[in-house]
Amino acid sequence: MKFIHIIFYPLIVLINWWRFLTILPLPNVPYYPLKKIAFALPIASVAIGFITAFFYQIGFWMNLPPFICGLFVIIGQVILTGALHEDGLADSADALGVRSPDKHQKLQKTRDGHAIGTYGTLALILVLLSKAMLFTAIINPKMLWLILPLAHMLSRTQWVVLVTILPLVEGSKLAPQIMPIARWQLVIVLLLSFIFSFALFEYFLFFSINWELILLFWLLQIYGFYYFFKRKFGGLSGDLLGAAQQITECLIIFVALCMIFLAK
Repeated sequence: MKFIHIIFYPLIVLINWWRFLTILPLPNVPYYPLKKIAFALPIASVAIGFITAFFYQIGFWMNLPPFICGLFVIIGQVILTGALHEDGLADSADALGVRSPDKHQKLQKTRDGHAIGTYGTLALILVLLSKAMLFTAIINPKMLWLILPLAHMLSRTQWVVLVTILPLVEGSKLAPQIMPIARWQLVIVLLLSFIFSFALFEYFLFFSINWELILLFWLLQIYGFYYFFKRKFGGLSGDLLGAAQQITECLIIFVALCMIFLAK
């Protein structure tokens, strides 16, 4: 039994991540705390990106307009993840709407899961509209097979970086699962992120853009999140990580699309 466990260890690790990131009906496997398997997050995220790109491809096969294909992606993402990250975005936006310098009062707002406020509603509308507009700009589904895996991977692997450089706020439910993350896992996550980025752009050679610039932008915006979360909240929470994922996903797609169109 132990030998079989060792053979299927990579798959078990991925299923643990997919169980956290999605609502897919997955088989029961041995549980690993996320802090022990952080190194596999890039692989699990790339797979989710390819699944969401397939939703666009379905619409394209049906000869539907790009806007409708984009809606397929948005609906597919929400169903696939159970709106996990969108919920974090809404709660974080409501917390920012608290007109008080008290960080604890802001954080308390993120824990109020009973209702969504004006700021949370507006944040969700703006992000979903942004995604719809970005996906409408897709004129070739091959672009999605490049951009979505990249955006999903980078928007999630930044969690490992943020958790390493920022403390989790008091009372965070994520603390037992993701703290502490060993430095070697951070190195592997960054290395895999660079390798997957390079591999994606090398495979889609007809998009002649400098993928290194996208990674540089990604690193700079991680610093932006670090400064903003530290100043406004004093640390991280699960909701803030979800908000960061949604914003980064939109930003990476936007930057990649701009570079693709400017390169023509």
